Amino acid sequence: MSEASVTQSRPDMDILADIHHVERGYPPLVNDRHQVNFEVNDGVVTVSGYTKATPTYNYTLGRVADIDGVKEVIAHNFFNDETIRLDVGRTIPVGVVLSVEYGTVILAGKLPDGTTIEEVVREVGLVEGVRRVITEFR
Repeated sequence: MSEASVTQSRPDMDILADIHHVERGYPPLVNDRHQVNFEVNDGVVTVSGYTKATPTYNYTLGRVADIDGVKEVIAHNFFNDETIRLDVGRTIPVGVVLSVEYGTVILAGKLPDGTTIEEVVREVGLVEGVRRVITEFR
């Protein structure tokens, strides 16, 4: 007679409670909590939203994946401002400065001659994770 191993799954609400415990236990994530969303469906956790810092982003994904009962973590719509800032920095011309606040990119400084605001905004808007672009050029 052979024995089959049966894996017990945890209720999604218990997994979500553990996720919120992780959230409350890490101060940088506490600061970002209103910008990060978690959904649990049959042990699959979908994380979306924004963190300010890459370490908080990595911590969140790592800790959530380690929670008992989590089968998979999907983070296609989960971003961090540091990565967005670096990616946007590669697209903007010299003279333009930027800051990022939970996916909103704020551009300021001085545009080089021959460059339009529309061109810069279009390029920045193509960067993954950018949800809005604000310009404050002189």
